[in-house]
Amino acid sequence: MRHLTSLLLLALLAVGTDATAQITYLPSTGCQNAGQTPITGVPRIGTTLTVGSDQLPCNSPGTSGFVLLSLTCALVPPLSIGCFNNPCVLVDPQLIFTKAILISVPIPIPNDRTLIGFKFCVQGGCINTFPSSCFAPLNQVAQIQVTA
Repeated sequence: MRHLTSLLLLALLAVGTDATAQITYLPSTGCQNAGQTPITGVPRIGTTLTVGSDQLPCNSPGTSGFVLLSLTCALVPPLSIGCFNNPCVLVDPQLIFTKAILISVPIPIPNDRTLIGFKFCVQGGCINTFPSSCFAPLNQVAQIQVTA
């Protein structure tokens, strides 16, 4: 886990422009009627965001929570991998964090002014092992822009 966090920090250090802070949830991503990917914290340099997967059924025994992280914010066209048989759009991840039941991933943002304006995307979800028509419920993708 620390190795993946280190890779993220190196990738975040590679890019930056001026802009204001924001977390924007991308419409028509995740499953139909999906909740927003849970995020706590403010995307400022020198702070840590926490991204989670705590939606139903992703907080139940027998599931495996995951957080997808994309440094390009590229989206995969609609798939039928879950979402109660509705096609869903997910972020194309460069890093995938997983844990049994649910996961909460800390994303430290280095105190480096060159990161101001850098955008990346995250999405929470889970693998559902209960018999149902929803195999991999996904939350809405959040696009995060770093600020000072």
